[in-house]
Amino acid sequence: MSLKVEKLKVTIQKKEILHGINFEVKQGEFVSLLGPSGCGKTTLLKSIAGLVEVQEGEVWIQGEKATNILPEKRGTIIVFQDLRLFPNMTVEKNIAFPMEIAGVKKDERKKKVAELLAAVQLSGFEKRRIREMSGGQMQRVALARALAAKPKILLLDEPFSGLDEKLRLEMGELVRKLHETWKITTILVTHDKREALQMSDRIALMDSGRLIQYDTPKEMFYHPTSRMVAEYFGKVNVMKKEHDGRMIEGILRLFSVQIAKVEGKENKNDISIHAKVEEITFAGELAEVSLILEEPYFGRLELLSQVMSSKISELNLSGGMIVAIKINEKDIVWFESGEV
Repeated sequence: MSLKVEKLKVTIQKKEILHGINFEVKQGEFVSLLGPSGCGKTTLLKSIAGLVEVQEGEVWIQGEKATNILPEKRGTIIVFQDLRLFPNMTVEKNIAFPMEIAGVKKDERKKKVAELLAAVQLSGFEKRRIREMSGGQMQRVALARALAAKPKILLLDEPFSGLDEKLRLEMGELVRKLHETWKITTILVTHDKREALQMSDRIALMDSGRLIQYDTPKEMFYHPTSRMVAEYFGKVNVMKKEHDGRMIEGILRLFSVQIAKVEGKENKNDISIHAKVEEITFAGELAEVSLILEEPYFGRLELLSQVMSSKISELNLSGGMIVAIKINEKDIVWFESGEV
């Protein structure tokens, strides 16, 4: 196990920021700390790095209790949003700096810098000064410098937040590629759900200083443990039914509501019902269809379906039209009381 966080509590200025966080990260795993602003993601990251005082709980790094170990002795490297490169130094000197501190010989440092620059696609930039580089290039230098320190755990605090969407995607692909090559345990703080879903082996979703769900992207998206988790990853249909004498809620993803013509055979696992098309909203290749239905199984329901825009033309859909709605019961995720 590369990292273990146990019952971690952090209080800053008499306000409890983290409420008993528990999670583990396997060796070589890529984990994203995801959640809205102010949920405690960065505080948790800094707690792992030793930059924030912990009131209760423990941090273990590669089997060693690290809670009271100085930041520089933990073997963690953190890349902040502002990168903190040395602006007057060359790229080569920035990347070589942690190796120089560690006593690595000059020839070996030079060789390693060239290797790292190739890895971040900046070969030939050794003599360039930081102040002469673009934001995306500085991001790459910061990553190369972090890797030069050979960290046990690489910590990334929203390092791409200042980049435009194209550069964010490019940097995300690069970081994932570097992770696959170097196999360094990596923890990324992000509020970008797409970034987390695409890059992570597992996601720790946080809210108000608590860990809400910790799972693979696939499990978190298709099997959320609460309505809050489900809605964080996009619009959902909220369903209700009676269970053991009480009403419980469930969710159904928009793409799980299939629209068809009224005629047609049904799969035995499908619930086929009729609904009226209320509104159609186009968004590029996808369209969102608002539906109204009244059926004994669900009662009166407003449902949303997400389909390819071409499907609208294929079915000749328009407002007021009656269509068949097909829902596979297995696609509905029901929550126990208190999990909504």
